[in-house]
Amino acid sequence: MMAKNRRVIPGRFVRPSPGQMKTGTQVEVTFGRHETTGVIVDKTVTGRYKVKVEVDGSDEPVTTNYAKDDMAFNPRDLPEDAQQEMAAQIPVTEEAWSFLYKFYGGDLIAAWGVMHPTYRLCLAQWWVEANQTPLISGGYDLDVAAQELASTIRGEHDLWEDLSRVVLRDFRKGFPLDPSTAAIGSMVRMIDLDTELLYVHPDSPNGGLWEQGESRAVYPMVMKLSGDDWKVLNWASGIVPTPGFPPTLFQVD
Repeated sequence: MMAKNRRVIPGRFVRPSPGQMKTGTQVEVTFGRHETTGVIVDKTVTGRYKVKVEVDGSDEPVTTNYAKDDMAFNPRDLPEDAQQEMAAQIPVTEEAWSFLYKFYGGDLIAAWGVMHPTYRLCLAQWWVEANQTPLISGGYDLDVAAQELASTIRGEHDLWEDLSRVVLRDFRKGFPLDPSTAAIGSMVRMIDLDTELLYVHPDSPNGGLWEQGESRAVYPMVMKLSGDDWKVLNWASGIVPTPGFPPTLFQVD
């Protein structure tokens, strides 16, 4: 999945929702080769935004058009209700960061505790189904083994070490990421009342500013409210997973 890059500050909110992009919103844009501050004054029929910017050497402000993805903003410049909406996202992104640091730090049992039970079961089923021949030969019941692996909290299961090694290897190889240089976009994408979709940017450029028009990969992360806590329901895929043999973890074309 590819997306246009935008100004990103790791661990901070970087995009408003469509409703927050209103006339009068103060935004940061790139004019020429320089970053500057402007104010949205209108929206074009093609969906772009007219932004009035102050330009050095010009007696009058200049109005130019930008796509939403080419604009950044300071949350403190938003109305109070918008700031409250973003504050409500903090618990979601905090759990997302917790998962990323644990998972890419090589501690799957710690990351296991930040995952939703459905995702743990799907990952266990994925590994069990891929290794069903030796497991059956070894006397394991596939469904029981997957359920036990999904419910472990200390990695005490005799198959845990093998599952952990494969999951960490395959995901870190397929979706490389260093949490210390990654970023999470802030636009709220609701899948359901208690389920949200985040987008994780694997890296941020030097100075926190990407070149206009540049594109890089982003990884989806599905978050679901479980009791009072947010949990990771899927990583590197934007769908709600379905348990089974095999489970559905990724979109099937």
